[in-house]
Amino acid sequence: MDYMILKISPDTFSMIKILREYKEEDDYVERLKRIDKGIDECYAVIINNECVADLTVTYKSEDKAATIENYRAYLSGLFVKEDYRNKKIATLLMSHLIKELSKKGFKELSALVDNSNVAAYSFYNLLGFQYERTYRIDEWVFELMVYHINDTNQSHGIFNSY
Repeated sequence: MDYMILKISPDTFSMIKILREYKEEDDYVERLKRIDKGIDECYAVIINNECVADLTVTYKSEDKAATIENYRAYLSGLFVKEDYRNKKIATLLMSHLIKELSKKGFKELSALVDNSNVAAYSFYNLLGFQYERTYRIDEWVFELMVYHINDTNQSHGIFNSY
């Protein structure tokens, strides 16, 4: 499969709007502002000139467990178009992100996983993320999962082929 991974800039951000249907225009504008300010970065997978997946990483968060300045980044969004799921595109994007974070000196990547989302929880476990703590927000329960970058004992080699 021929693909390209593109770092999204404010000028190319509109392709993400097409990929995802934002419930509120404010969500789209806020995400664009965060990318423009360098608080977030966004990467997209392009296949046949079509954006089929995107991932957003956050470097600064109000939740001090999610991010630690220059040490832990937070995976704040991962989306793959339905027709492209189960084709290792999410793993490809995650591998790209881990390499980028490693170059920047980050040691950890965190993700909040809805504990009722068995597929997501299994995916993060497969990649080598480890449970850190549980969040309870109203009726929702989330697990904070953490990936230790450059920890050769953790990744199970899953990213080595990407």
